[in-house]
Amino acid sequence: MTRIAIMTYPTIRPLEYPMKIAKWRLKYFLLSLMGRREEAAGLHNGGHNEVTSSIIRGLRMKQVDFALNPWLGNKYYDITLVLSGKETLNQAIRLKKKGKIGKLLAGPNITISPQEVGSSYEDQAVDKILVPSDWVKEMYAQILPAIKDKIYVWPSGIDAEGYWSPRQKTEQNKSRKKHFVIYEKQASAGFDKWEECKRKCIDHFRVNRIEYSKIVYGKYKKQVYRTELADATAVVWISDSTESQCIALLEAWSMGVKTYVSDNSLFYHKGRRYSASSAPYLSDEYGCFFNSWEDLKILLESHNDPSDEEIDVRHHNASKKFSDYARVESLLNYIDLLKS
Repeated sequence: MTRIAIMTYPTIRPLEYPMKIAKWRLKYFLLSLMGRREEAAGLHNGGHNEVTSSIIRGLRMKQVDFALNPWLGNKYYDITLVLSGKETLNQAIRLKKKGKIGKLLAGPNITISPQEVGSSYEDQAVDKILVPSDWVKEMYAQILPAIKDKIYVWPSGIDAEGYWSPRQKTEQNKSRKKHFVIYEKQASAGFDKWEECKRKCIDHFRVNRIEYSKIVYGKYKKQVYRTELADATAVVWISDSTESQCIALLEAWSMGVKTYVSDNSLFYHKGRRYSASSAPYLSDEYGCFFNSWEDLKILLESHNDPSDEEIDVRHHNASKKFSDYARVESLLNYIDLLKS
C-alpha cells in the first residue's frame, strides 16, 4: 500500500517542539498586531489552510494511508507532497537523497514565483511541481524554462458534497426579491478602476430596490459567506487581482450560484508582465467576465433567478470537478503514473 506524507512545514524532533511552538505563537501575535491577518492565519498549517484541509478530507475518503507533517527520519514514505514552505522543500530534498522518501512532489503553495526557489525546483530530487492553473504553469515555464517538463496543473478541491452544498429554497423565500452578493477584493492601489464600477453597481441595486449584501476579502468568516450564498441569485465579483485558482469562486459554483467576475488578465511580478486570469476555471455554466460597468449593467439587467433545477445541475457539475474526492482522486491517478 502506498504511504503518503503531506508536508506544510519542516519536521522537527519532539524535544524541539516547545521552542518551535513558542516561536510560532509569537510570530502569529506580531502579525495579527500589525494587521497582517492572512499571513498570520497561514501559520496554522504553514500554508494555505483550505488546500491542506481539502487534501486531508479527500485522502480520508479514499482511505489512503497518509500522515500530516510526520518526522520523516522515522519511516519511509512512497510519496511526499510538500504543499508549502521553501525550507520544507529543501528538507524533503535532503531526505530523498538519503533514501528516506520515494517520489517528491512540490506545490501548489510554496511560492508565487519559481525564482524564489529556483535551484530547489531544478534539483533532480524534485519529481514534479504542482501549480493550480494553466496560466501559472506558463508563467513558471517562462521564468524558469529548465523546469517546464516538471510542471503539472492540479487545482485543489472544496467540501462540495458537505459544507458547500446548496440549500433548497423554501416556499417562503422563493418569493423574496433578488439577492445579489458583491464580493470585493482590493489587492493594490489599482483598484480605482473597479471602485467606480462597484459604486455604480450599488447605486443600481438601490435605485431598482434590489436586495444585496457585501463580502470583503479577508474580513469575513466562511459561515457568513455560506449563508449569503444560500439565498443568492448571483455573485458580483469585483477585484483588481488575478487568481491562481480562487477557491471562493468554486464555493459559489458548488452552491449553485452564478458569478459575474471582473476581468483582470495580467499579472505583474518583479517588473515583468505575464498573461493571467482572475478566474481560471470560470466557464459559461458558472457565469462570465465583465470589463466595465457598462458590461456589468447588461448582465444584471438580463439576469434571471435560477430555478432549483439549474442550481442542482450547477452544483452537480462543480462537485464532479472540484470536490475533495474528485481532486484527490485526480492526484492519486497522477501519482500512479509517476510510479509506473
